[in-house]
Amino acid sequence: MKNFLVGLITILCIGFATLSILYVTGVYDVTSIFRNDNNDEGTFYVRFMDAYFLLDDDGVVLRCSSSQPEGIPEVQDMMYYNFVVGQVAAAKDEETFSYIVDVCDLIDRYTISISYISVSEDNEVILNINSDVSVNLGSEDKDTETKIKDLKDLYSNLTDLSGVLDMTETDTGNGYTFKKSSE
Repeated sequence: MKNFLVGLITILCIGFATLSILYVTGVYDVTSIFRNDNNDEGTFYVRFMDAYFLLDDDGVVLRCSSSQPEGIPEVQDMMYYNFVVGQVAAAKDEETFSYIVDVCDLIDRYTISISYISVSEDNEVILNINSDVSVNLGSEDKDTETKIKDLKDLYSNLTDLSGVLDMTETDTGNGYTFKKSSE
């Protein structure tokens, strides 16, 4: 059954009409998917089975694709109710989703390269710069722009390290904590 759904999603993403509808229940409980042929650039994407949903800086679904977008981060570990092109993705946790949308907009604005974004069990947003460095932004949407500006300033120093930068608290007097990984 899963292979059938994967094939059906792929056909809808690359296939027939401008408007296609599919009802799927599963891990992400996607209830409806519409397809259009625009080529708008997104700020992040969400993967469901073999389909990639490109979203803009407001969380609006731009399109569904069968190929992985390049140059923008994937958001992982979030649950969604549905994806409808032209509408904001319906996330199970709207507050965390709104925070991620803000973070992705700022990452795009400050041109910071992020591999993927994950959400912890405590709803903390974690930016993964590469396989060795991650940045914990915390779970609250406060001082987000300050954190991203600071990350931009620190970015070149982080790429050669291995560990976690804790930016959960914004305290300009004490800075942030970087915990190196033990190898």
